[in-house]
Parts: sequence; structure tokens; C-alpha cells
Amino acid sequence: MKLSAAPPSGRRERLRDQRGTVYVEYLIVLISIGLVVFPALAALGPNVIRNYTHTRAQLLKMSP
Repeated sequence: MKLSAAPPSGRRERLRDQRGTVYVEYLIVLISIGLVVFPALAALGPNVIRNYTHTRAQLLKMSP
């Protein structure tokens, strides 16, 4: 008497579904972090660039 094994396709479909949920979860985390980081960078960006250009000008200035 031979026992029939469960078809492997059901297991493959479950694995595929889990990968999709992990991908969606990863996207949700990235989007939520992006919603916080991008406005902060936009607010701080001009000050950082102004400081960088001032420091660069001082370093490139000829010494007397």
C-alpha cells in the first residue's frame, strides 16, 4: 500500500505568498522612514549647503 504525498505546489504557493508579504512590509517601512527623513533634509538642506560653501571658500582662499 502506497501513501500519496501532498502536492508540492501548495507549499510553493505559501512560500511565494510569504515573500510577497515581506516585500510589502519592507516597502511600508521604507516609505514611513522616507516620510520623516525627506522633509527634514529639505528643511536642513539650505543651511548645510550654505555652511559647506562658506567653509570651502575659506579653505580655498589664498593665504596672505
